Amino acid sequence: MSGCTLDLQDTHPNDSVATGNPVSSAPVPVVLQVPMPAPVSTTPPSSSPLPPVVSAPTSSPTQPPPQATAPPPSRSGGSCSLGNGGGDGHNCPRTAPAFLEDVDAAIVRVMNAHPSWFAGNSLRVDWNTYYGAVVDELRSAGFCAIFDGEEIAVKNVNRFNEQYHVLTSGGVVRRGEGSYRATCFPAWF
Repeated sequence: MSGCTLDLQDTHPNDSVATGNPVSSAPVPVVLQVPMPAPVSTTPPSSSPLPPVVSAPTSSPTQPPPQATAPPPSRSGGSCSLGNGGGDGHNCPRTAPAFLEDVDAAIVRVMNAHPSWFAGNSLRVDWNTYYGAVVDELRSAGFCAIFDGEEIAVKNVNRFNEQYHVLTSGGVVRRGEGSYRATCFPAWF
């Protein structure tokens, strides 16, 4: 070790016999100086950006990830005979849903018609396929409905429309009160 000095008396237990001088058997204190590394900062320097976090894929090759693979459809009403409601989508409080049972029934019909699309309540096809099928079921039931790229908008009059988010970000089907998001006055589509 550099920078470390140790001055010990060179004695042996038998030296007291040979020299007549008693040798102490008490331990000799030793002081060592161990160089310590500089403290490591756990915060990155403010001048360098953090690298992006990349997640490993969680789905198997037989299960496509539940994500949108095509751009969302336009904000038109599709086959809706009511036309545009005139709203801008800004007056949308969360109230009591009027179409919740109808939306849930449409989801159940899709799940029954396409069981291979689901593993329990988890989606096995892309989001657009699922949302498109739910919208088609609602339209078949007489509603005007569209997928706006995130939620399903449903109406049967232009006074209001309701917004439903029928899939979690993890690809799990969402039904019941948790799927209802808001009611827009007047309907925005």
